[in-house]
Amino acid sequence: MKPPEKVQLLLTQKNIWGEIIRYLMVGGVAFIADYGTLLLLNKAFGINYLWAASIAFCIGILVNYLGSIHFVFQVRSLRNVHVERVLFLAIGLIGLGINDSMLYLLTGKLLIPVEYSKLLTQVVVLAWNFAARKLTLFTEWGKEQQ
Repeated sequence: MKPPEKVQLLLTQKNIWGEIIRYLMVGGVAFIADYGTLLLLNKAFGINYLWAASIAFCIGILVNYLGSIHFVFQVRSLRNVHVERVLFLAIGLIGLGINDSMLYLLTGKLLIPVEYSKLLTQVVVLAWNFAARKLTLFTEWGKEQQ
């Protein structure tokens, strides 16, 4: 199945809106962990905003993974949990690259305070993470051949 067909099929799935709502809930908890840790490390302990953001993002990935597999997605494409974790982490690392690049641009270059930059960045990363994870890890058509 070609990628545009997958996106069209994704948008017409009967449970997609429930998954999106549950993902936003789990993402909200993950964001609180991420954002709170970022502010704690950066503001309270004086750690550089990019280092603090990277550490905080990793905590958010863990919260998001646990919530995604236990609460959000009804279908898991891969039978091998180790491969699933590696792919989930790879998608997360791309998200980390987006996160840190945007923070560097917004805070490092445009001098927007990190607490505001992170809010803008999170919207882009949330969209990336949901779409990439749904399309690669949590779909019927992505299931390994039996």
